[in-house]
Amino acid sequence: MPYYLPHVGATPDEIFTTALEGVKYQIRLRWNTRDEAWYIYIGYEGIEPKFTSKFCAGMNVLRGYQATEGVPEGAIILADSEAIYGRPSRNDTGIDKRFKILYLTKEEYEGVF
Repeated sequence: MPYYLPHVGATPDEIFTTALEGVKYQIRLRWNTRDEAWYIYIGYEGIEPKFTSKFCAGMNVLRGYQATEGVPEGAIILADSEAIYGRPSRNDTGIDKRFKILYLTKEEYEGVF
């Protein structure tokens, strides 16, 4: 079942740990004021992140990186509840806001896309 990551948007730079498919990952979400975009950093809990990407709505940011150690095998998508490819701002991203971070297992992602 798809899973919404609970923490995002409370501060412009936040780090939290979450379990995805039984593995604990540390996720950092950082707002870049110059670029006016969120960036996501992912790695195993307690280890320097192995993956960094600009977080654009509507696409799997992990695509092509699932074989990298420290990166989940599934998909992480910044889901827009109002449009397909909207542009998130600093204040409209979070569990109860327009843009939400959705995690799908590898099987769920392959079954949909």
